[in-house]
Amino acid sequence: MNFRKYLLSLKNFIIISSLVFILSSFLAYFLASTSYLEYESIIERMGEKLEPIFELSSFNQFLFILVNNTVTLFLAVILGLLLGIFPLLVLFLNGMMLGVVAHFTPFSLFVVSIVPHGILEIPALILSCAIGLKLGKTLFLKEKAIIKKEIKMGVLFFLKFLLPIIIIAAAIEVYLTSFLLQI
Repeated sequence: MNFRKYLLSLKNFIIISSLVFILSSFLAYFLASTSYLEYESIIERMGEKLEPIFELSSFNQFLFILVNNTVTLFLAVILGLLLGIFPLLVLFLNGMMLGVVAHFTPFSLFVVSIVPHGILEIPALILSCAIGLKLGKTLFLKEKAIIKKEIKMGVLFFLKFLLPIIIIAAAIEVYLTSFLLQI
């Protein structure tokens, strides 16, 4: 499988995925400033739901994040077959979450807590969703033989290229980011 050629075939879907993620991030950031109390309560509820994860050992946090991200992004690939709705939802919700967190977090803390792992995790998110969008389009427009080939290429790309990135991002999030936040 030629990864470079496959990546080039995703160009338009990467652009669409990036736009959905970026626009939803900005939307959430600005909505949080107009509906401050409502979004502040969302942040508080997110913190309450994440609290048990912070009580886990570092290795178990790593496993939790790895499994959560792997399952979510793999589903974004496979469920893209449903006309691309799930990947768009994943992009929109992750973008919204990032925008809300950015609004309520001081800039330096936001950079330290998001950039180290986000520099890998966000492109993996965008690429996974781009694959899902391509599969949705392929299913809508093509024959069964082409669909099978596209699914195979998308899954192989995910396993060989994106999964290692997701693993590294999870390790950075648990081990490096937590270290940087303690400094």
